[in-house]
Amino acid sequence: MSAVTLNARPTRDFDAKLQHTQSLLRTVVAEHPRAASDAGPVVAQASTLGAEDMVISHLPGGQSATVAEVLDHARAVAEVPAGRSAGIVLDRELDVSRGDWLLDGGAEGDIFQPTRELEGTITWLDDERLVPGRIYWALHGHRWIKARVERVHHQLDVHTLAEEPASTLGANAIGRVALSLHEPIAALPYRRSRALGSLVLVDTATHRTAAAVLLV
Repeated sequence: MSAVTLNARPTRDFDAKLQHTQSLLRTVVAEHPRAASDAGPVVAQASTLGAEDMVISHLPGGQSATVAEVLDHARAVAEVPAGRSAGIVLDRELDVSRGDWLLDGGAEGDIFQPTRELEGTITWLDDERLVPGRIYWALHGHRWIKARVERVHHQLDVHTLAEEPASTLGANAIGRVALSLHEPIAALPYRRSRALGSLVLVDTATHRTAAAVLLV
C-alpha cells in the first residue's frame, strides 16, 4: 500500500508563523504528453512506489484512476522509495489540488478509509489553555482542515506517567483527546505512519501553534 500527498503552500500568514513546524518538500514536476500527472512525496508504508496499473483513489475528491507511470526526480520511469518525491502519471484527468492525497485503492485500500473522528495523544504548546469545543486549524500532511477538540480524556503525569482526570490542558501538558474534523482525512495510528498519524493544531485567531497530536 502507498500514499502520496501533493505539496501545499500555506497562506502568507501561516507561512510566516508556522515555518518552524513544516518541512517544505520540493515538488517534482512531470510533463507527459498522454495523461495527467501529479507530484509529491511518497509518505506511507510501502518501501517503493512503482507499480503500473495500480488503482489509486483521490482524497478528498473520492475519484479513482490507474497509475500509468511513476517518475523519479529526473523525470525517468522508476520505482520511488518512501520519503522521496515522485511524479505520478495517471490514465485520466482528476481534479487534484495541492495538499490532496493519492491513496492505494487495491486490496488493502480500506486501511485508508476516510474518517472525521480521531483520538490522539496531544502535547499542548500554547500559553492559552486548551478549550474543549473550540475550533482550531489542523495541519495533516500538507492539508489544512478545521478541527474541534470534543473532549479531554485525561492528562498524563510526566513524572509518574499516571493518567489523571482532566477537562482542559495547560502549556506543556500531555494528554489524550478526541477530535472531530470538518472534513474526512485518511489517517493511521502514528506508530504505523508518521505522515498519516500526526497533526499540528493552530489557533484560528492568533495563528499560534497550539499543539502537536499523535493519533492512536
